[in-house]
Amino acid sequence: MSLFSKTLLFTLISFSFIFFVKGQDESVDSLAIDEETLEPYQKNGKWGFVDNNGKVIIHEEYDKTYPFYEGLALVFNNNKWGFINKLGQIVIPITLENAYPFSEGLALISEKGKNGFIDKTGKVVIPCIYEEAFYFQEGLALVMLNDKYGFIDQTGKVVIPCVYEDADAFSEGAAPVLVEEKYGFIDRFGKVVIPFIYDYAEYFSDGLAAVSRKGKYGYINRNMETVIPFMYDDAHSFSGEMALVSKEGNYGYIDNTGEIIISLDYDKIFRFGEHLPSFYKVKKDGKYGFIDVNGNVVTPVVYEYISDFIDGYAKIKGSWGYGMMDETGKVVISPKYNYVSYFFDDLLIVKIYDKYGVINKKGEIVIPIEYDSISNFEDGVTKVEKKGKIFFLDDKGKCIKDCE
Repeated sequence: MSLFSKTLLFTLISFSFIFFVKGQDESVDSLAIDEETLEPYQKNGKWGFVDNNGKVIIHEEYDKTYPFYEGLALVFNNNKWGFINKLGQIVIPITLENAYPFSEGLALISEKGKNGFIDKTGKVVIPCIYEEAFYFQEGLALVMLNDKYGFIDQTGKVVIPCVYEDADAFSEGAAPVLVEEKYGFIDRFGKVVIPFIYDYAEYFSDGLAAVSRKGKYGYINRNMETVIPFMYDDAHSFSGEMALVSKEGNYGYIDNTGEIIISLDYDKIFRFGEHLPSFYKVKKDGKYGFIDVNGNVVTPVVYEYISDFIDGYAKIKGSWGYGMMDETGKVVISPKYNYVSYFFDDLLIVKIYDKYGVINKKGEIVIPIEYDSISNFEDGVTKVEKKGKIFFLDDKGKCIKDCE
C-alpha cells in the first residue's frame, strides 16, 4: 500500500540522497523545503551547502545531508545524525541513531527500533516507544503500537487510540483508516465521517480522495459524492491540481474535474517534485523521455535509461552508449560512451571500450581516453593506471606524482 506519509518515511529510512533531493517522489512535496534556502552540493565525496548563486556557504564536511526544513538541515557523519542551522552551526549534536527532517516543530527519531520525537533544542518530547511513527501533519502524528495505528498530538497525548489495522496521515481534516479490511475516514476527534465501505482509500487533496470499490478507482468528495467515476485500474491523490491514474496498464494525469491532462499513453510516469516541478520522466515500450505538465514532449521517448538529476545533470543511455542531459532536456554529452560518471567540478569520467579518460561539459577531452582505470577526483587530483603503472594527474591532465 503506497500511503502518503508512509511512503515518505520509508524513503527517509532507506535514505537515498539522490532520490530525495534530485528525483523526488510526489510524497516529498508534502514537506515544504525552506524558501530561499541553501542547496546541498557534493565535492570529493562530502556534502555541504551553496546559496542560490552557487556560492559555498557551508563547506563540504558531511557524509550525507538533507535540504533545510523549518530552518534546520539533517546531516550525517560517522554513522550518526544531527542538525545544523543555515550558519553551519551544529544545533543538535550529531549523535542520533536515526533522525528525520522537522515537521511542525518536531523531528522523528529512532532508537533501538522504537520511535519518538525531539524539539529544535534536541530535547526528547515524545519518548521512543512506538513501533512505527510518521511526521506531524495538521497537528497530529500517525503512530503504531501493538501492531495497531492511532494518532498523537505534539505533547505525546494519544488523541485517537491505536485501534486501526492501517491508517494514513490527516489531510484536509480527515484521515483514511482501515477496519475489518474496509477503508473509511475519521476526523481529528476520531469520529467516522465516511463509512468503511471502500477496498482502498488515499488521503484528501484538492477536496477529493481516490478510493476503490469492486476493483475500480474513482474520486469522492467529503460528502461521499462521486466526482470522478469509478473507471480506473489505479488512482493516486491530487498534487498540483493533477492526479496520476491508469487504465489497462497505461498511465496519465487528470485534473479535478476528471478531464485528461496528460493522455494515458505511458507505461510509467515519474514526477520529480519540487526540484523539477514542470517535468515528468515517462516510460513507453521500454524507452524513456520527458514531457511537460501539459503532456508535450520535451525529450523524445527514445532512451534506454535516464537517471535522477544530480547537480543539474542526468545520465542517459541511447542505442550507442551513455551521455548526459541537463535539466532543460538538452543533451550536453552525446550518448556514445560505454560509461560516464556524474560531473565532478565540471569534469566527467568516460569510458570507450576498455579505456578511461576525462572530458569537460563541452565534451572536450581533458585527460586522454587511454587509461586502464581512473578514480574520482579528490582535491583536483585523480589516480590513473596504465599498463600496470599507477600515477597521479591534476584536473588539467598534467602528471604530478609517480610520473613515467
